[in-house]
Amino acid sequence: MVTAYLSQLGQLEIGGETEFANAATNFVYVRSMPCDPSTLTKAALVNEHMRTEDYEVAKIMGRANGTFVSTHHLHGYSSNEPSAAETRTGAANGAATAWSMLMDALASALGGIAVGGYSGSESVGATGSPTDTLTATDVSTFLEGMPVAWKTGQTDKPREIGWSVDSDPAAGPPETISLLQTPDDDPQGDTLWGGYCIYRKTDSVFHTSGSFTDAPSSFSLKYTAHDGTVYTMLGCRPSSVKVTLTAGELPMLEITWSVADWSAASGGSLSVNAWSYPEPEAVSQWLVRWGNNGSVYDLTCKSVELTIDVGLQEVGGGYANSAIEDWFTAHRTVTCAVTAYRSFANDYTAFVNQTANPLQVQIGSAAGRMFGFVMPQATLGERPPEADESGAMVSNLVFVPTYYSGDTGSASDTTPIDTDVRLAFV
Repeated sequence: MVTAYLSQLGQLEIGGETEFANAATNFVYVRSMPCDPSTLTKAALVNEHMRTEDYEVAKIMGRANGTFVSTHHLHGYSSNEPSAAETRTGAANGAATAWSMLMDALASALGGIAVGGYSGSESVGATGSPTDTLTATDVSTFLEGMPVAWKTGQTDKPREIGWSVDSDPAAGPPETISLLQTPDDDPQGDTLWGGYCIYRKTDSVFHTSGSFTDAPSSFSLKYTAHDGTVYTMLGCRPSSVKVTLTAGELPMLEITWSVADWSAASGGSLSVNAWSYPEPEAVSQWLVRWGNNGSVYDLTCKSVELTIDVGLQEVGGGYANSAIEDWFTAHRTVTCAVTAYRSFANDYTAFVNQTANPLQVQIGSAAGRMFGFVMPQATLGERPPEADESGAMVSNLVFVPTYYSGDTGSASDTTPIDTDVRLAFV
């Protein structure tokens, strides 16, 4: 039994700011693991001057910045399989939910977000040998680069996520979706699901493009500790995101927030909050696949770790309370670390040749509760050293995305077309 220590009691609320570092007006409760505000910093400026005796002078308080880490179980958005296309409510919208906050936080970290895609009462099939195309009655709601999930007819993995390279509603009947990677199980059944697609773009387009309706300038975080201390953090943006998937365990999402300004006050109170989202599922019967056409390497591994490192740089200035007037993104570095049973040809040889193939990962049992990500052109970024794991030889694989331009359609800030990293909540 897990002991809930008094020091670990509290609650986290997040809101989307319409103006940078101006407190959000739509704070919502977000489930989190215990938080630690000790990484918030407060500068103490030395008020040095010549004195007539040897004594210390009281310091003057300066800027309040730092970082704050929130850790969450990775979960879905619907306990029932969706019967319509999802729509997005931005985190800066007064109707925003906890889900809105998490999706927009990921969009802030990676660069962009697109939502949608659903077709019901379909006649779903597949063509190609090996399978490279999904067929259905109506695919008009699925954009190139977006995820699409289908029924597999299997009990161990009843749903599978694929990625659209070319959606052609004019091809029918039937209409077609060309798939990035040969499926593990061919599309079938009567329904296709889309969902939330977060994708990598250059610069801070999610925050600066007028096409992203209700995209927050930044986020406000409010952490209330067990003793009633309320830490209010303003002008926050994710500077690091880590997704950890371990077989047999609950999937985890860790967000490190860069904080532009913060304050602490007493008098807060805690309340029991309702949670309207599915409980997380233990990682089982997943897909971890690297390869193309008929040569897809199914990685047997215990864990997968996706890391998004955001080179978030401050825009300094005296108009702000704590000398940070905004953030800009200098770079985004994405890696996927996998420890898999060693295969010289698929590990070391592929590294030396810098072989690029689609890398897909998927967890979840049903639409509304599935998570996945893809690197359409993944290579091994480091020499895969051999290691021992309980007497078996394994390789520590670190995949990195490379340039990709294989999708049909015109790339833009508001579409995932030709992007090299994408997350999916389907």
